[in-house]
Amino acid sequence: MAEKSNVKPRGPGRPIQKGQVLNPGGRPKVPQDVKDACKAASIEAIETLLWIMRNDESGDNERIKAANIILNRAWGTPTQAIELSGHSGEAMKLIIEYANKA
Repeated sequence: MAEKSNVKPRGPGRPIQKGQVLNPGGRPKVPQDVKDACKAASIEAIETLLWIMRNDESGDNERIKAANIILNRAWGTPTQAIELSGHSGEAMKLIIEYANKA
């Protein structure tokens, strides 16, 4: 029999009011010097991933992860199909309304 957790579930939190923006400044920008440092190290990072992927002494999980990272950067992540249906299996009707903001 499964044990019950003593952790209390999270409450509903503060309701969000219509039109309220929770993060008005958006995502923080990455400093240009950090971007430049990452770009400068990108060739070495790819070489490291290639070494892990090709190394017979690396575990299968590490080799697969390295190969996936390389493929995702080269070709993008694969699209994932999602099937939506109503309660009794019928197709759901999707209505999209656009608000004209002047």
